Parts: sequence; C-alpha cells; structure tokens
Amino acid sequence: MERIRRDLGPDAVILSSRRIGKGASSRIEIVAAMERDDVTAEEAAAENGFGAAGETGRPAEYGDRWSRVEARLDEMNDRILALASKLAFSGKQDERGIPPLYRELISRGLSRRAAGKLMKIIQDENLESKAGHDGDRTGDTLKRAIIRSVVSCSPGPADEKRICAFVGPAGEGKTTTLAKFAARILYRDKKSLGIITMDDFRIGAVEQLKIYGDIMNVPVISVPADGSLETAISSFAHLDRVLIDTPGKSRSDGDYVMKLRRSFMGSAPVRTNLVLSATTGEDAMTDAVRRFRPLEYERIVMTKIDDAGDYGCVYNVIDLAGRPVTDIATGQQVPRDIRSVDPQRIARLVVDREIPRH
Repeated sequence: MERIRRDLGPDAVILSSRRIGKGASSRIEIVAAMERDDVTAEEAAAENGFGAAGETGRPAEYGDRWSRVEARLDEMNDRILALASKLAFSGKQDERGIPPLYRELISRGLSRRAAGKLMKIIQDENLESKAGHDGDRTGDTLKRAIIRSVVSCSPGPADEKRICAFVGPAGEGKTTTLAKFAARILYRDKKSLGIITMDDFRIGAVEQLKIYGDIMNVPVISVPADGSLETAISSFAHLDRVLIDTPGKSRSDGDYVMKLRRSFMGSAPVRTNLVLSATTGEDAMTDAVRRFRPLEYERIVMTKIDDAGDYGCVYNVIDLAGRPVTDIATGQQVPRDIRSVDPQRIARLVVDREIPRH
C-alpha cells in the first residue's frame, strides 16, 4: 500500500488483489485507482448541459433538470464507492472477494455508497489495527469509522435562531415531532414559545396543533401554506421561540418547496429541520433529501425509529444530505419519545442497535 500511494498519490484506493501462479514464481496482482481532480470547468459545464461554469451553488431555478443530473452523478458515485470498498485488508476477504467489515455494514442497513465511504475511512486511518483486543473488534472498528464520518453539531432546538421550521414529505411525523420539541422547550429549557401552522392542506392538522397548544398553554396561529409569515412571527416577538409546522405535499406538487422557500425568505431567519421516517425506503429518502434542498435545511430529525428493522438508514441520510441527524423519535408519546443524538450515540445505534433511553 505504501508503494501504491507513493506512485499514485495519497488518495489511491486498492480495488482488488489476486495471486498469480504458484510456488516461488508466484506474484501478487493489485488493481488500484486514484481520483482525478483535473477536469476543467469548461468540460464539466459541457457535460452537465448547464453552459459556462458559474457559482458553485445549486440555484433553485434548475429544478428537475439539476435533480436528474445529480441522480446520475450519485448513481455513478455509488458504483465507484462500492467497488472501492473491496479493499483487500491483508487478504481478508471471503470467497467472493468481499471484506467482512463491508458485509457487516450492509447487514446493518447501510447503503453501498455509505458502506464504501466508511471502508475507505477504515483503510485510510488504519482503524482496524486501532480496535481494542477485548470484546467486539469489528463493532469497535465500525463505530470508530462512523464517529469520524458523522457531521456533528449541538443537539436540540436551542441555538442562535429563535425560529425553527419542520419540513418534509407527508406522513413522516412533522406535527407530532414539533409538539415534542415544544414540550422540550417549555419544560426542560424553561422558555416561552408560540406555534405557527402552515398546514391548511391535511384535514384536522390545524385542530391537532391547537389541541397540543391548549394542553401546553401555547398560542397557535394558522397561516396559509403560500402566505406570509411576517405578521404571525411579529405577533410572537415577545416570546423566546417560534416553531413552524408545514404541510407535507406529494412530489408531484413541484411548486410546493419553492412556495415555502419564498415564505421563509420573507421573514426573520428560519432554521429548517428536515423530518424523515426511518421506515422510508432508500429511493424515497434520497428523493426527499434532494427535493427539500432549496430550503437549506440545517438538521435532520429521524422519526419512527421504533418501527425500523435496523438503523443504518440514520447514517445513510447523513451521508446523502451532508447534514447531521440531531434527534430521533422513538414512539408516539408526547413529550417523552424524542432523543437527542450525537456521533457516539449514532454509532451505537447503527452498530449495536442501541436506542438511547434518555
């Protein structure tokens, strides 16, 4: 490996290895690859069809066109990472050439893309040799890799932005999650708050939040989904926190996300939480991560953890979105079934299937 990196650079990855011949004349054939960064801006622009290269962001007006290109790029990246994950750790492969660590990650519900990324971290940082000699060496190695990889930030709703919105597809548990956050702010953080609901689409959504508001003695204001938040937020100027519930529309409503974006941009700074269910399939989760990106969500809340068969999906969404999962919902009970998580808790959740108790 040292010679390969000396010849190809520090980013080189072993793709496969095999022994050729027998006896004294035998030799080892190694196939390695390295990532190229020398594609010019003009080449990239010509390939993706967007014309001359401009700013690095993804303007919302690209819409579905960018999503299709991004999906193809992600698919290509998945294949590369899956191939690169066959790292040949000192020949530690099964009869199919698959490293046991990679197989362990897949068995815990991680995608090929996510498993390949973690395998590269294990190889680059030599984590397998750093695992303890007692107990589960494999589990220790996997948890170390996840902790290294996870994007971290302080858990919970309290930060520099007093206004927090919950967005996501229909049926993911946004309204119940908001109620749990509201109870946490009131009873744990001892802060005052108001609730705004923009969900005038789902039958009973406004009434559900008003019931929670009555129980907690919290004011609730209803605003149309395409309406202005400014007046409602101004009426809560005397309160410490404001939580915003949003409707969950189907992906066929292409204007929905952009309407929300315009509403948020016309108000005070809003921190956006993307709410996703742990029972959501990989394709639907990937679609949601991409579809809600124009809202610039900062954190992710995973719901229905108690209904999931495994918890690799928690790491999968972190890998896809590049944003931290800061909270998980472990049941329907308000306010108790919500847990803050950090990289260590996420590692134990994925590898040991250990759900935090508090």
